[in-house]
Amino acid sequence: MSRVAFISVHGCPFAKLGGKDTGGMNVYLLRVAKELASLGVGVDIYTRSHNLGDAEVFEIGDDVRLVHIDAGPLDEGKEGLFSYLPTFLENLYHFIQRTRINYDAVHSHYWLSGWVGSRFARTLEVPHITTFHTLAEAKRQATNEEPDVSARFGTEREIANEADSVVCFTEHEAGILGRAYGVARGSISIIPCGVDTEMFSPRDKLEARSRLGVTEKEVVLFVGRIEPIKALGTLVQAIQLIEDKTSLRVLVVGGDSVGPEFQRMQRMCNSLGITDNVSFVGSVPQMELPIYYNAADVLVVPSKYESFGLVALEAMATGTPVIASRVGGLATIVEDTKNGFLISWHCPDAFARKLEMLLFTPSLLRAMGREAERSSIAYSWTKVGERLASLYAKAVLQRVRSAS
Repeated sequence: MSRVAFISVHGCPFAKLGGKDTGGMNVYLLRVAKELASLGVGVDIYTRSHNLGDAEVFEIGDDVRLVHIDAGPLDEGKEGLFSYLPTFLENLYHFIQRTRINYDAVHSHYWLSGWVGSRFARTLEVPHITTFHTLAEAKRQATNEEPDVSARFGTEREIANEADSVVCFTEHEAGILGRAYGVARGSISIIPCGVDTEMFSPRDKLEARSRLGVTEKEVVLFVGRIEPIKALGTLVQAIQLIEDKTSLRVLVVGGDSVGPEFQRMQRMCNSLGITDNVSFVGSVPQMELPIYYNAADVLVVPSKYESFGLVALEAMATGTPVIASRVGGLATIVEDTKNGFLISWHCPDAFARKLEMLLFTPSLLRAMGREAERSSIAYSWTKVGERLASLYAKAVLQRVRSAS
């Protein structure tokens, strides 16, 4: 293996985390690309031009490049990108022809990228590996609030069944692909995400709180986009149910102040009388996240669905226990009653009771924090890179054998 093309139409690895269309996938792309490069597999990440003045090619370093491809208006959200995928593909071909780059495999990320990646790999006559990061069927099962799930399903099914290999983060995701999409189990590889245990490590809690200007005794953290599927409202309602809130601070990291869900959350806080307890921090750079995790007593992930739940793993690596919904990948990362709690239903009262148990039982909080850090060691970006490199090599070998 020498070079792989990553296709990530809407997800630029340098986009500000916590925004409308950014999250764990952005972190995944950059970390995995760097690990692959360290193993001798060069990576070009193809993403859509989204800012004026973006360089066409940006050298990230160590044989990893970011390439911007023009396709549609710069400010177009991912919901409107499907109609621009042919333009993206055409301009991608132009770039390849002009620069004379050769690839051994194509790895697409998310269903929009899968549409491009399957056609691109077919033209290059190389293997296509795809990772959906989240599936339409999984979202459909979790909530009816996602407007694009029915339109995505057919495209995802086609991509998954035509791909040489589908990379899943959990057995749960693999099960959905088999049952709902008809994907053969032999073409699915389960490779969990990793965590940077040097960046995300335990630090002095008082110092972290001082840097953030937090003086309250109990600190609860939420990290993620502010949209219905993340179910921030469940946490907000749970906070209102906690009896003693006199020294409680909730930090909401991620999202922006213009979306309808953000406005709804602010109105909810106001109507429940907890505005003084909740701080909407907005998006922060990835390098600042360890400060927030270390400042917190507990991270709450009340999502209706998470394909993996990278923020939970990051928090655990800092020694911060997690209270999460028993959905998707969260049920794999969080070990109930050991490094956190899993809640089987989206009931604010259940989250409130577990929060009170942790926040007001220091010995339990410390014990779960130690177990959270210990259990995070099993997840490594290095292992992810090694397994992907092996998968690519296997796919190339199978392609050669089938052609001979």
